[in-house]
Amino acid sequence: MTQTKMKPELDARISTAAEEKKIRALFDRYVAHFLAGDGERWITLFDRKAVWMAPGEPMMDFEQFVEWAMTLRPGHADAFTNENLEIEIMGDWAFATGTYKIDGPTGDGKGYHFDGKFLDILKRQHDGSWKIYRCAFNLNTP
Repeated sequence: MTQTKMKPELDARISTAAEEKKIRALFDRYVAHFLAGDGERWITLFDRKAVWMAPGEPMMDFEQFVEWAMTLRPGHADAFTNENLEIEIMGDWAFATGTYKIDGPTGDGKGYHFDGKFLDILKRQHDGSWKIYRCAFNLNTP
């Protein structure tokens, strides 16, 4: 029985598609854990050398980010969507860009709405999974 090998280009495209699927699944978990207010599970999506860069805030290293993420509680956000997700993979590194919208309650009953864009750098882990290495985002609305 003869085995045929795939052309390297086809093999690379299939491999890239599989890796992109893993990254999209990571972003699905990102949204789910954030909406659930589950900071403990949310931080597992980040590399231990991750840096968080939020608009109008000082840059946070992983330890600072973990402290902040652990303040998340159920009900802090009603809706969160990532859209226009574009992923580029280069070996053990990838970047993802897109837009997001988050809505949630405030103490005054008016609620909040964030509409913005993001650029995340991801790093492939030793086990083949992906984690967020740098997270930078900004707002389209004041």
